[in-house]
Amino acid sequence: MQIKYFDRKDFWTPDSKFPAPEGWSRMGDGGLVGDHFRSVTHVTKAKDVHATTVDSINESYFEQCALASMLQEIVSPTLIFMELGAGWGGQSLSVTQMVRNGLAPAVHDTWCFGIEAEPGHFGFLGEAFFQNRINGMLLFGAMTEHVGWEKFYSQTPPADNYGQSLRGSGNLRVPCYTVDYLVDTFNMRHVDVVHMDVQGEEPNTLRGALDTMSAGAIDYMLVCPHFGTQKAEIEEIVAPWFDVIVSIDARAGYLEIPGFPKPVYHPQDGIVVCKRKGL
Repeated sequence: MQIKYFDRKDFWTPDSKFPAPEGWSRMGDGGLVGDHFRSVTHVTKAKDVHATTVDSINESYFEQCALASMLQEIVSPTLIFMELGAGWGGQSLSVTQMVRNGLAPAVHDTWCFGIEAEPGHFGFLGEAFFQNRINGMLLFGAMTEHVGWEKFYSQTPPADNYGQSLRGSGNLRVPCYTVDYLVDTFNMRHVDVVHMDVQGEEPNTLRGALDTMSAGAIDYMLVCPHFGTQKAEIEEIVAPWFDVIVSIDARAGYLEIPGFPKPVYHPQDGIVVCKRKGL
């Protein structure tokens, strides 16, 4: 597998089947996003962080290209997608719209499992699934390497900050789950793609997925490491069962990626794309 560059004009065509209700905007791929999901403060912060003087491809679009490259290979008629640390469900919406727009030739439908621990984001997640007619299931909670309850930091408005996480200084106690627990409890015998963006808990979440990975129940993973030491740790954890297709460190800056017409700019999260061995 190689992560290929996709031009939005060729592969993302707006789906006007569902009209945008008041207070919602239609995205370039046809999906709907609530205007209240992102405040002016958040948008300004994001622009400042991603400010660049070089004509480049941002990390979010590179993630979309990675997901699209996976979808080109998947042969399941229904795509089973897990979004761990879902926020408002942007990745579930992306893969659903890719399927609706014909980007995955063998896939006809999606079923998305989204989990999120920030209460405001969890509300946004439910709204996004409802407005976009996304099939699936939502669960309130955080991901780590054990099942139980932990402190979660959630003291900023959800539309202003997408970095809330498990912390000892947290103001909430939230339920915690492992991938192994979720797959077993909800009888998910096979998962096509896992997207993992859990604000620094990525290595621990993978340790809570050892049984699932060893059973060959996950085909592809897109993991977003948040700290400089995590990329190598993630590679080591998945090595027995997955080939690492691409591995980019957090805050890696500008990167030349084969097949991409411009440098890819990674000012925040890293990305580790994995494909199950023998797939």
